[in-house]
Amino acid sequence: MPVRNGAPYVADAVSSIQAQSYRHWELVVVDNESDDDSAAIVGALAARDSRIRLITGVPRGIAAALNAGVDLARGQLIARMDADDVAVPGRLEVQLQWMRRTGVEICGGWIRQFGDRQGLVWFPETHEAIARELLFRCAVMHPTVLMHAEILKRHRYDERAGFKDYELWTRLIHQYRMGNVPAVLLRYRRHPNQVTVTDGAVLRAGNARLHASLFDALFPDANPDDAEILERVAERVPFSSLRDLEHAGSLLARIARDQETMLSQRMLDRWRGACRRSAPLGTAAWRCYERVAPQFAIPAASADRRLQAACALRISSDSRLGRGLTAANSALRRARHTAT
Repeated sequence: MPVRNGAPYVADAVSSIQAQSYRHWELVVVDNESDDDSAAIVGALAARDSRIRLITGVPRGIAAALNAGVDLARGQLIARMDADDVAVPGRLEVQLQWMRRTGVEICGGWIRQFGDRQGLVWFPETHEAIARELLFRCAVMHPTVLMHAEILKRHRYDERAGFKDYELWTRLIHQYRMGNVPAVLLRYRRHPNQVTVTDGAVLRAGNARLHASLFDALFPDANPDDAEILERVAERVPFSSLRDLEHAGSLLARIARDQETMLSQRMLDRWRGACRRSAPLGTAAWRCYERVAPQFAIPAASADRRLQAACALRISSDSRLGRGLTAANSALRRARHTAT
């Protein structure tokens, strides 16, 4: 567990590991040049629990901290944890049992957000679905991971990469079996000081190259412009051409084919989102959506009256009016949920 200026949260993170139903662990906490009380807080907890080891003096940088922790870890398996999250009490036990049953070598799971944003976040269960979801996002949640120590000791975190975990997963997906437990393993704290919030755009800058490389490996027979079309979907860039919009839908349907239902639903959602952003193309964009939606094999996929109306009015979801309507609709759904 790396920590940098995590004094408000780190005690909760450590306590959640101490509360694990699986008891045979050590917790290596790497202080990454904190200038608050993080090290002192962890040091006090370590003084009362010999399973906790505090490491200081590591050069600044998340990759340096992660690699230092991996080097010092003594177990046959390594679990990741962040200093601002809270592991559920059965996390390690559930993962160990699931890895033994399925034979996966890298194991993550679902999270439940709390703090500035709330809600359940799904991740694909099977190795094949994870590989395809990686084309769009980090399909294995880093602080939920449990994996064989020899893998991380052999494949170190790349200090040059933006999102260190995403770069690592795209490297390892071709060599090791990955899977996600279909259950919540972690309460994931959302707050404005997270690196993904403060530096998200900078960190994503190198992802396009990784997306393209992974796409080429998964679909070696693809056309040269397929990866570029998918990257526009991943980056939520609207399409100005009906031809490109339909091309995007067909690619997403191909990625979803013969995969778990939730992955198909996610790809359909991405297709619907691309159409909403491209609504200025008019009713032709709606007809394009109707043609492609059945390819996802999701019941009632074409029944989206909001999208039909947006296309008729040529209101992009990225426009000020579109964002306002989306916010109003979300508020209405929350109000209905609270009322029930």
